[in-house]
Amino acid sequence: MRLVERLSQEELLTQLSSFLPALFDSFSNQSPDVRKAVVICLVDIYIMLGKAFVPYLESLSSTQLRLVTMYANRITQTRSGAPVDANQ
Repeated sequence: MRLVERLSQEELLTQLSSFLPALFDSFSNQSPDVRKAVVICLVDIYIMLGKAFVPYLESLSSTQLRLVTMYANRITQTRSGAPVDANQ
């Protein structure tokens, strides 16, 4: 089971500063598998926190942000039919 799924929204928000910098650094890793893992982790957080997570994503490039939000939308639509929108 993934760590993100084990934490409450409040716990996750308080822990973000301890691991987000490493995740963002890993986004530029040479390994596509590492980059994919970063995207999956960020998407899981985004789905759990919704709009509250958007300010934390400001340091991502527009391409990286689109990638995260695109996957979050796809997963959310698959699960419930309701898309996640970073622009709201």
